Order: sequence, then structure tokens, then C-alpha cells
Amino acid sequence: MDCSQEEHGAGHLTEMVRIWTANENFWNAQIVPLILAPLEREGGLHMNGTIDHVVGIAFGRSVKTFEAVQLLTSPQRTRRLWDDAFVLTRTHYETFVTLEWICLDPEHRAQLLLDEFALKQAHFLEQLGQDRDEIRPEQREGMLRERDAVLRRHGRGPGTMSLLPRLEERVRVIVGPLRATYPNLNWEYEFYYRDVSGFAHPSGWGLILSLQGDVDEVPMVEASPRSGYNAVFCNATWFVRILKRWNMIFRRISDDTLQKWLNEWGARAGLA
Repeated sequence: MDCSQEEHGAGHLTEMVRIWTANENFWNAQIVPLILAPLEREGGLHMNGTIDHVVGIAFGRSVKTFEAVQLLTSPQRTRRLWDDAFVLTRTHYETFVTLEWICLDPEHRAQLLLDEFALKQAHFLEQLGQDRDEIRPEQREGMLRERDAVLRRHGRGPGTMSLLPRLEERVRVIVGPLRATYPNLNWEYEFYYRDVSGFAHPSGWGLILSLQGDVDEVPMVEASPRSGYNAVFCNATWFVRILKRWNMIFRRISDDTLQKWLNEWGARAGLA
């Protein structure tokens, strides 16, 4: 690696640590004490209707993903797990795109998501076999009945597992309506989401790029500072979008308060 490459990597490392620190402050000063802790004291969300359940569950998953990425990218870790963290941000992007796609036709598409879950749940149930003591016979029968009802409702045959369009199609559908708010959705899909795929799958180019060591040694996979930067940047950026959609449904904080939080995060992260 020449000096310019070393300086470039050092720059990404500095930026990565700065954004990670901003993310931690956002999490510890706003998300946990002002959203999650009050919800826990209240016994959780009061969800009415299909869209409430879908958005509430999606946010709950994204909260865990955000915390997981922060743990994997902590500057205090002796071993760099940045590319593994970058892979996790993939679920943020999928969740964000799916929620925005659903909210263009909330009741129909939210039910479609739940129907697809019913198909997959029944499929995995059948793969487990009949002799699972933790699943009561009435539970099994109920899941299979629900699966059959979904298939009839959508006019699908046995073995159907998917009802939603592919993620790429969902991105295409939301690009126009969200152009003013999120103008780079196509670019993000092409650059970040597919970039993540390079690290997520053994066939991806990201795996080869991350191999370090001489040809005569056992190769080691080492994450680059750029992977760390992408992980912490995408972690907060995409989580914030999910938070905004969740808050539009449940109105836990005012728009002005949320924007103030985001302005503070951007200033600390050097992204203002």
C-alpha cells in the first residue's frame, strides 16, 4: 500500500470513529432514555390495525440491528469486525424499503407481508416434522389452516413461499414518491446494498478484496477502514429513516424534537 492509500485509509478510520461516537450518543442520550425506556415502563406499544403491527415489529428488529452494528464496530474491539457489521446494515435497508413500499398502500400491503409470513411459518413447521413437543397439535393445525386460507385468498398453489415483489422492484416503486425526501435511493441500492452483498456471500468480490497476507500463508480476512465507515454511516442513516416512519405511526416524539436529534447527530458525525 502506498502513502496515499495509507492516508486515505487513515481518513476513513478517523471518520468512522467520529460517526460511531455520534451514533453512541444518539443511542444513549435519545433513543434509550426517551423512547425505549418509556415504552418498557408502559408495557410496550399499543398497536391497532395491521400497519401498526408491521411497523412496530420492524422498528423493534431495527433497534436490535442498530445496537449489534455498534457493538461490532466499537473502536475498543481488538479485532475488526467491520465487514460483518456492514452486512448487518443490509437488513436496515431492506426494512426501510419494505416499510415505505407498504405505506404507499398500507392496509393491503401490510396484510400481504403478514400473509407471506404465514406461508413461511407453515413451511418451516412442516420441515420440523411431527414430533416436536414444544408445538401443540392445536398450534400446528392453526398454522396450517392459516396457510391454506392465504393460498386460497391469493389464488396460489402449494409450495408458494413469496407474495411480495422482489426488493429491486420495491425500490423502483418508491423512488418516485420519495424523490424529494430520499433522492438517491437507486444509487444506494446499486452502491451500498449490492456492495454489502459482496461481503455477505462467498462469491462476492468483497471477500477477495478483504483477503490479506502472502500467498504462502493462511489467508486472513481483514476489514478495511472503508468497510467500517460504510457500516457506521449506513447503520445510523437507514435506522433514522425507519425511526421516522415508526414515529409517523406512533407519534412518540414531535417532528421538531426528532429533527433536533438528527441535527445534533449530523453535527457530531461531521455530516451536517
